[in-house]
Amino acid sequence: MDKEEFLKKVKKFYMTPAKDIMNKNFPTIKFNESISNVINEISKQAVDHLWVVDDNNKVVGIITEKDLLDAMKKPLFGEDLAWDALEKKSLLYRDIETADCLMTPRLFTCESDTDLKRIVKVMVDNRIRHLPVIEDGSPIGEITIDPIIKLVNKNFFK
Repeated sequence: MDKEEFLKKVKKFYMTPAKDIMNKNFPTIKFNESISNVINEISKQAVDHLWVVDDNNKVVGIITEKDLLDAMKKPLFGEDLAWDALEKKSLLYRDIETADCLMTPRLFTCESDTDLKRIVKVMVDNRIRHLPVIEDGSPIGEITIDPIIKLVNKNFFK
């Protein structure tokens, strides 16, 4: 492949819109669901995250496996610390009751026509692996790393 052909492929790759690579079947959970249901959903669906939605189906946060792990850490001063002295919420001490208590509320989003160049930049710059595709405030899909890697493979290594 010559340089000109390669540059055309790169440009076409980066112009791919979110709608062409988004997953339309993505895991969600209501913001007021119990932590028990959150854990059951992640286990049952064998996913590493859940999008948290409000009663109007607007994305308000995300819960990842890392959020669950962070919530399992021991308190800073050891496991014998008195219950009422805990400042850090913990799954083990059962003071995280609903999805909205555990979720990360800061979200980065894209729209169905957002190009892959912008998507990759947002994901890399913000060290995220999941990006909801939003239309009128509601999720219509998600971008994860897997379809991006598959697109790289398809376009540049096969």
